[in-house]
Amino acid sequence: MHSTGKGISASRSTPNWLKTTALELDEDTHKYTELVQILNPQNKSHVDVVAQQETLLKFLSRSVAFLDAAHHEELLIRILGMKIWDHPPNVVYALLELIISLATTRGKYLNCCLEMLIFNLLSQPHILNKKMREAPSWVHSALHKISYLVPPAPSQILYILVKRMPNIYNKGHGLVTYVDASLKLENSSIGKVVGDRILRVIMLRLLDLDVEIGGMIFPR
Repeated sequence: MHSTGKGISASRSTPNWLKTTALELDEDTHKYTELVQILNPQNKSHVDVVAQQETLLKFLSRSVAFLDAAHHEELLIRILGMKIWDHPPNVVYALLELIISLATTRGKYLNCCLEMLIFNLLSQPHILNKKMREAPSWVHSALHKISYLVPPAPSQILYILVKRMPNIYNKGHGLVTYVDASLKLENSSIGKVVGDRILRVIMLRLLDLDVEIGGMIFPR
């Protein structure tokens, strides 16, 4: 992945929450509330909001060792519930870097982070605007990096893919997105770890849907 955005310029004042540490946030309810609100603003496209979100996510990436569900539950829920398609590229990039740090620094958040990444991968819009066309590859890159740093991750990704498999009534964009994303994972380093199990999952679903496998996987 590569950064596509710029942080808050030097001319802007430093937010109060950036002047403290993650540990001190536990003792300051006002600052903690401010952090949570920044991740769920009313106007997500406003330039100041975007800059604050990007800076906050980068700040949290450097503070993941201090994040704990017992003290930062609402903040973690907001982070893991963010949809990358609702944000500009620079915020998405910062968010994915945070997810990578969270998944690889605190093992207990691995599953939540993988769930979040795969959910976003499978829920991408039918049409992506020009600025977001690279976003799916960023998500794949995040999954690869986590899998490299955390050996159990590929098996967990396979489990999540099975769980997220489209139901028999979903024969449209959702199925196409699922097959495309799964095949890319199968053809990556993740697929090498779990063998051909991802491909078998896809084929079983296509058989269940009575889809002509040859026509979908090997289009003419």
